Amino acid sequence: KQWYQRRVAITAGIESKNENSSKVISEFRNDCLSWVMQIIKHSNSKLLHQFTKFLFIYSYFEVKGECKEFPEAKPPNPKLSQVTIDFCKTKFNSCLKLLSNQSADEDSKRKGVAEDGRYWIYHLMSSSLLLVTNEQFPMLCDITCFEEWTALWSVIDEVEAKSPKSRSSEEWAFELLFLHAGILFFDEQEQARIVLNDVFQCYEKHKSGSSDDWKSILVDLLISILSYESLMLRNVACECFKMVCHDLDSDSIQLIMTALESTDNDEENDEEMEEESGSDESEDGDDEESSDEDDDDDSEGEEEEEDENDEDEIEEEANVKKEKSTDCDSALIPLL
Repeated sequence: KQWYQRRVAITAGIESKNENSSKVISEFRNDCLSWVMQIIKHSNSKLLHQFTKFLFIYSYFEVKGECKEFPEAKPPNPKLSQVTIDFCKTKFNSCLKLLSNQSADEDSKRKGVAEDGRYWIYHLMSSSLLLVTNEQFPMLCDITCFEEWTALWSVIDEVEAKSPKSRSSEEWAFELLFLHAGILFFDEQEQARIVLNDVFQCYEKHKSGSSDDWKSILVDLLISILSYESLMLRNVACECFKMVCHDLDSDSIQLIMTALESTDNDEENDEEMEEESGSDESEDGDDEESSDEDDDDDSEGEEEEEDENDEDEIEEEANVKKEKSTDCDSALIPLL
């Protein structure tokens, strides 16, 4: 009931004659989304999926009319501002992450699975097929890569033709990658196209069974995804690796070791540069002290204090760089 009331408030907006009415409405809608998020994230998976679909619609589609297939979507009055649309996208990604860690099927060993054994994100992507062909929901950003979009669904339908219990762990991993790449189509089409081309290449080699090259290609792709800004995609890469890590070859393992070694080398290079910078600054400080031998004790104390501050700043920068390197290592560790 609370969720329904908040949803009505979001879509209805506020009638105001104030000059800042659009800003007030946007802030109110964003607050409502945050409130609903707090309620939904502690509820069951079905309600979380429903709210995630609600956010998906308002993030990437303009709702012009009502539709019986999507009763949760109603035309907002006034229209959503770009600020609210961006806020919907942020909350959508957060909900999608929560949903990917929940399973309604207690017997399933995989995360993000509904009661029917399929991924929650599959049901969400199935809704997108109805949305893109519905005149009441024009897309805010048209899909231009139609070939990749069509090929994406042909593979998903091929995998879904098998029952959940008869699929291999590799097929589950490929489907998860394809589904998240499909979501990426609505936001970053060029990046989605690049990811899809690599996944298609791996999948075709895996399906043909002609060689084991797909393993090293897939591992290389998963490692590259770890460098993406999207936390959702990085989590997906780790989940997919868990599904295929039982059957890796030596080339795949070598790729992981090379990635770890490169992060170690980067850290060593950063430390060397910091040491050189510190030695240069200390030499400059010695020159300044020798040239100012006639200064009084107070000025010498100030110079020493400045040198200490410089050393503190250098140490802080080193700690930041080490933290970044540690983050990279921690992202690669799950792949081992």
